[in-house]
Amino acid sequence: MSIRDKVRERAGKEDVVGHLIKATYHLFTHPYIQPVTALLATTGMSVLTNLITNDDPPPSAIAWFIVLAVVFVLAQTAFIFANTHSKRKISDNMWFQSALNGQATTNISIARDTADLLNDVIEHKTKGSRVAIDTAKRMAGLQIIGLKLCESIYNVIQQFEAPQTRVTIFQLFQGYKQDGTTYIFTKMMAYHNVENSRPRTFATEFRIEGAIKDTDPYHVKIFKSYNGAETEKYQHRTIYCLKGKSEIKEHFAPILSNSRECNIEQYIGVPVRNNNGEIVMLLQIDTSDKPNILGNTQKEMEELVQNILFPYTEILRVSFYRERLLEELM
Repeated sequence: MSIRDKVRERAGKEDVVGHLIKATYHLFTHPYIQPVTALLATTGMSVLTNLITNDDPPPSAIAWFIVLAVVFVLAQTAFIFANTHSKRKISDNMWFQSALNGQATTNISIARDTADLLNDVIEHKTKGSRVAIDTAKRMAGLQIIGLKLCESIYNVIQQFEAPQTRVTIFQLFQGYKQDGTTYIFTKMMAYHNVENSRPRTFATEFRIEGAIKDTDPYHVKIFKSYNGAETEKYQHRTIYCLKGKSEIKEHFAPILSNSRECNIEQYIGVPVRNNNGEIVMLLQIDTSDKPNILGNTQKEMEELVQNILFPYTEILRVSFYRERLLEELM
């Protein structure tokens, strides 16, 4: 944890030190404090410089000059720290406001589609109109909701000009072998990127069987860790964050030759779990534009997930159960 993160964590505590840190922060970010401090410091140092350069400078002038210079340097350091934190707060507020707008738009759209879908379910039950229900599912099914959420998340990130960002959602499915036995696999069910072009692995099935292998794609390792193959290195968590090409390289196995995974700078994975705690979907964000677009530290990346992305995963979770409910109704 960096010094800045430690200070931020300490400032969050409701005690004397926490209140002192917050009061100091507000003092150093006041619009008049910085110019007044600079004016007083430069004036004082100018006066002391004139005294020091005399033929017989008083000893106290040299001491006061050193003290004033040290205080001035410390004050400037505090100003830089406060300004950096202030800019980060503004950035966080931009993320939050954009996410709220995107989630509100998405929720309204999903609510309208759900209402239409329920009307079609009623029509199907009363009149036996199968055509209506099939059409409605294509317009308001889980995959359509996933596509809307991916686009909404992508647009939130674009306020920081990161076009080489990809948002994907993988879902867990059950398949049947030729002998009639079942197996589970994961497949990409939604995505969004700069050109909204279909990823080459969109239709690829990734089986979730056996132990975790180094050659497994990272999302497969996450699904396997929830499916009984947990290891010390790959434990199931609520948030997965990777930062820097070296860490990405350690965990990722390129799915295809010349894969874009080789250029990823940051990765975030958020499992969507059912009521039993089992993973049913995985929301992923990765970017190769800038090293720190999703956060400067691991903690900042996790805060982004908690403040911005968790509501999206909750929409996915509720939509997953809505889909199952509609299947039962039909």
